[in-house]
Formats: sequence, C-alpha cells, structure tokens
Amino acid sequence: MLSKLPYGLKNGKLIPIKKALQGLNCNCVCPECGSRLIARKGDNYIHHFAHYKESNCKGGLETALHLVAKDIIEKEKQLVLPPLKTSIGKKVIVLTKSCKVAFEQISVEVCIANIKPDLIAELKGKRILIEIAVTHFVDEVKREKIKELGFSAIEINLSKLKDGFTHDELRKQVIYSTENKSWIYNKREAELIEKYLQIEQEKHWDLKQKLLEQRKIEEQKTKKLRQAGCDIIVPDSDGNLLCPMKIHQKAQQCKKSKIILQIQSGQSWNGSIYGKGHNGNYIYINGVKIEIFPSKKTSLTKTEYQNRNKLYGQLSYIKKQAISDYGTCEACMYFGEYIEKHFTSFACKYRKNNNLAK
Repeated sequence: MLSKLPYGLKNGKLIPIKKALQGLNCNCVCPECGSRLIARKGDNYIHHFAHYKESNCKGGLETALHLVAKDIIEKEKQLVLPPLKTSIGKKVIVLTKSCKVAFEQISVEVCIANIKPDLIAELKGKRILIEIAVTHFVDEVKREKIKELGFSAIEINLSKLKDGFTHDELRKQVIYSTENKSWIYNKREAELIEKYLQIEQEKHWDLKQKLLEQRKIEEQKTKKLRQAGCDIIVPDSDGNLLCPMKIHQKAQQCKKSKIILQIQSGQSWNGSIYGKGHNGNYIYINGVKIEIFPSKKTSLTKTEYQNRNKLYGQLSYIKKQAISDYGTCEACMYFGEYIEKHFTSFACKYRKNNNLAK
C-alpha cells in the first residue's frame, strides 16, 4: 500500500503521479492546501507527490482520495448499489438485493435545497444522492435533511484507504464493493416493508390453508384406513413406535385377567399408559377408556391394589417389549402406508390381516 500522495492538482484537475512530469515540471499543487508539489519519480522509491516546501498539511491524501472517488463515479456513471436491509423485531430483512446500475447523468457538488451532496446521480428520472466518506461521515442533522427532501442517498466509506491507495484499489471500492456502502435513506423503505409484511401475511395465510386442507385429507385417509381394520401407528409421548404385533404376542405371555384377555384376543391397544405414577393411570382399548388406578383418592382394598399393581406391571412389560423403530416397521410385511407427507404416522395391517380387527 502506498503511503505518499499519489495525485496532484494541475489546472484544477487531478492527475496521477505516473502522468506527471518529474520534479517541479509537474506544475501541480496539493489538493488540500494548494501548495506547490514536486513529483518524485526516482528509481529507488515509489513515485509520489510531495510538498515542495516544508508543510504541516496532513489532508492532501484524504482530499485526493475524496476527489478521485468522485471523478471515477462521474466518468463511469455506474455503481453497484448496496442491499437495503431493515430489522423487524430480531429478524434482519433484505428488502432489496445489491444491484449494478448505470446512471444517465452525474452532477458533482451541486446544491440541492439546503445541502450540497458530493454527487447527484440521475436514474430513470429519479435522483440518488451519493456521499463519499473518509473520516467525516454524514451526521444526524444532514441525515434528517435528506429525509425531509425525500431523496434516496447512499454513503461510500473509504476510510480503509485513508493511508494510501492505488487507482485500481479505489475503483474497486467505489464501483463494485458493497460492504463499504450503506443507505443513508431510501425513500422506498416504508413501501417495501409494507409490501414485505403483506407478502408474509399472504404466505402465512396460504400455508395455513394448505395445512388445513392437508389435515383434512389426512383425517379422511386415517378414517378410511381404520374402517378397513388398520391400526394407525403414531409415536407416543416418548417418541417410541409401539408395534401391534408385538403387543399381541407379548400379551400371550402374561397371566390372564379381564384386560389382558382383551389384548390377547386382539382388541386394539396402542401400547400407551396415560397418567402419572399410580394416580390416575388409564389406557384405551378399542377406543374405550379403562382405568388402571383411579384418579381420585379412592380407598382400595389390599387385594384390589395388588391386582391393579400387577396389571400395571404387565402392561408396562408389554409396552417395553413392543417398542420398535421406523426401519423395522417399514421392512415388516404388515406395514401399510404413511399418512402424512412428513412420514410420522402410518398404517399397520397386522390385526386386519390376522382377522383380529373388530
């Protein structure tokens, strides 16, 4: 990176060191203080301009950077505009993407109302104000004035080049880079936010309708499969799949009781035991709720408690032995079909094919 002044002013125009005559023959002055410059173009150092006489001027490089940046935009009449972003809650929304534009006209430092932007660009009959910043950035006062005027405006931050630059580096930062550009104000922002919210609302509405329609289709499909004698397998509260075939087979190993006999005969129990502990445990067989332990504080005889506790143990054993997984179920000869598109619940034909469904 260069650390010397790469540009000088000659007859009011900036010229790069490579186009200047050597020494005082360059006839250039400092862009900042106007003092006479000497073009140092020796063989042992980087070519650059320097003040001919000792000077305390420290703004020559910054002013040159500012002037060259404006000159590049004025001549090329093109720019890659930065994306327009806003925050809605904690979410950052991109309202417009970055895009390359070609301007019809560029005006340099022309007063508009009570402000003088670095450049005014004409784009499809609309004005975009362009500010070049090196160490001095647009303050809130100027920002508010720009908003009041209603012109969109961007700021190009060139502070990374304040210690020296080449023309190619500067051109890349000015024309093509977007990381160093930001919108001071965009007159379409409110309109675009409203449009975005409207689209999102429509998306949510469409999604809601699709979900309702999908749910209706799934409910009809579930009803049809159940009427045909299939069991609908849905993961329990722990995410386990409970296999009807294993439930039926493991029940055969248990000592007979009224409820166990129902399961042994092939009546439908999904394997889930509802409630907590010994307070309000119940199951469903063929859709009928059957209490294992009462939900209210009911006095049970010792024998009743022992029988219910034994039944609870048997049901817990069957449930544990009946746990399966999707891979095993899909490979099973009794696997039917998935109900939803996201492959969560599915039909099992074990009881149907073995004439156990009633």
